Amino acid sequence: MNENNVVPIRPVPDDGEVSEYLGHMFRIDGEQLDTMMEELKQARQNCEAGGWPSNFAYGQMINKLKETLKEDLVHMLAAAMWGQLTDE
Repeated sequence: MNENNVVPIRPVPDDGEVSEYLGHMFRIDGEQLDTMMEELKQARQNCEAGGWPSNFAYGQMINKLKETLKEDLVHMLAAAMWGQLTDE
């Protein structure tokens, strides 16, 4: 309630708006995941080209993930899992 004892009215999104928002979030999170996967692929190729074992890129990935915000990691993991469930 506000100072006039009136309950403020806020718009509540309908199912279509929520669905649209979640679809948009999935696309953005998927793009972020694709970017990170491309960076890992490039790191692996660089290791191989430099004569290093390709799995050294795994260590580089761990370091990159440690620097990534937790919220971003959760979103990328969700995008990966949702993509596997839905083949999107």
